[in-house]
Amino acid sequence: QLAYSYYQSTEYDNAIKYLTMAIEQNPRNPDLYRKLGIAFRKKGNLEFAFKCFGRTLAMNPKDMQTLAYVADIYKEIGEPEEAKKIMDRMKEIYSDNLLKDRQ
Repeated sequence: QLAYSYYQSTEYDNAIKYLTMAIEQNPRNPDLYRKLGIAFRKKGNLEFAFKCFGRTLAMNPKDMQTLAYVADIYKEIGEPEEAKKIMDRMKEIYSDNLLKDRQ
């Protein structure tokens, strides 16, 4: 909760500190890794952000929010083809979800 408060108030150094502590207590929570990745991204550390998002996706490969962050990073670092691959994957997941909802 404290980590989220720091994150909301844009105190990203503290958010990173407390999210890291939360992950030590609950290493299988993909939401914590996503939030940590966002905090690193806000600080301009795309390498660590990308690693955190990778951990999130390893636990939840269909996490649309995290996929969108990864696509944004690819665009930001000048790799539009990689961004397009991620966006195509997002479209596929979305389509699959629509089909499941209709069954």
